[in-house]
Amino acid sequence: MSNKILQGDVDNAADAELRAGGNDVTKVVANKVARSLGLPKANEAFYAKFESWKERRIAAGINHVSSAPPQLAPEIDRVWDSLKQTILGVAGKLIAEKIEQHDRERGILLEEIAKGELREQELASQNKNLRSEKAATEQALADKQAELDASRHNAQRVQAQLDESRKNLDSLVSGLRGGQAAKQGGFKGSALPSDLFEQASGNTEQSAAPKPKRGRGRPRKTPANPAD
Repeated sequence: MSNKILQGDVDNAADAELRAGGNDVTKVVANKVARSLGLPKANEAFYAKFESWKERRIAAGINHVSSAPPQLAPEIDRVWDSLKQTILGVAGKLIAEKIEQHDRERGILLEEIAKGELREQELASQNKNLRSEKAATEQALADKQAELDASRHNAQRVQAQLDESRKNLDSLVSGLRGGQAAKQGGFKGSALPSDLFEQASGNTEQSAAPKPKRGRGRPRKTPANPAD
């Protein structure tokens, strides 16, 4: 049990007995101090701690306390109370300032955190809008590409139909040229029915055009000088 009792425990218990005995160190008994700490009596280890306390208190002048004037103790108590109040006031002020500073810094940090969260929400909303715009743009591009592919397909189909029509027309023209040349040897083989029609129409118009009438008799001669 004595091994668990520290020097500080012995000092505190002995100081209490010293105050109870009127600061007379000779009235402080080791066994009484030991019993106040839960020991049945003081052993060798406890006596060593007790003697250490006693030597330090005697060196500090505790055995001369009775020689001090009686009015000194109240004055010391007054000075100590004043000093204690000053120390407590300064300590309280410093603590209050630290708390105020902490609260102010905490408020600033909370405000910055709130701003950061708001900015994060704004960025998330902007990112969502950008993704929506991107999807809409990609869809519009896909639609335009589909329209372009359809237009290209239609153009290819029309071109194929045009090529087929031109091919059929060439075959028809070749057949008409050959048949016309066989039937009408007087016309040039290269003449198409349309060409022949234009030539015939031109000859008919020339033959149907009226000839200018010739005047009867000779024209009168105008006198050279009417005044004469």
